[in-house]
Amino acid sequence: EERIIEQQRTKEEQQRRRTKEALETIASRTKQRQRELQETTNRKPQPPPTGQATIICGCFGTKCKPLTNCLHCGGRIACQKEGYGYCPSCTYLIQDIAAHQLGAPGTPMEKAIRHKERLLQFD
Repeated sequence: EERIIEQQRTKEEQQRRRTKEALETIASRTKQRQRELQETTNRKPQPPPTGQATIICGCFGTKCKPLTNCLHCGGRIACQKEGYGYCPSCTYLIQDIAAHQLGAPGTPMEKAIRHKERLLQFD
């Protein structure tokens, strides 16, 4: 009978030890995941590339056909002559957003661009 009680105590002690090890493993994994999450949320996005504009027309889309606005300096309008490149005002890269974000046919961005083009035909 004492032997059975001793075996039960040993089993209970082993079970406690396994439970403690499992909890320590879970805690260390949780801390690691929290550190990884904090690193990703604290990471700053890369600034857009900068450079010098090669052609500066200066018509702001009044003489030439307007292409797009610069999203960094508050909306300088780039005309077709200046093209996509660096903004003469803030030197950030002006990209053809439609070409970069289109993706596969049927995506929401493509549908929005088609709708915009259709509405502009009525102007």
